[in-house]
Amino acid sequence: MRYRRKMENISYIDFNSYKALPMDPVNCFEKEQTDYNKYNTLVEALCLTELELAIPNCYMNGMRQSEVCAELGIGRDAIHHRKASIQQRCYTLYGAYLI
Repeated sequence: MRYRRKMENISYIDFNSYKALPMDPVNCFEKEQTDYNKYNTLVEALCLTELELAIPNCYMNGMRQSEVCAELGIGRDAIHHRKASIQQRCYTLYGAYLI
């Protein structure tokens, strides 16, 4: 008997009162779209080459380093070197507060 759960009191919603009804969800089935305008502005200002632009785009799409290597057909050291050069450009253009 002691292991039985005690009966919980359930409060029922009075559907006759409009104040008791929950608010209607607005666009509950639509996913929020992420705004990438700031990212696009930053990347345009860096003047990256095509390969240097492909690397952050792969990372923005959620890829890991091994997936980026397979996608672009380059080695880990090349990716590390390109990322370091992108970070250096970003640091010289925007300063330390952005990184």
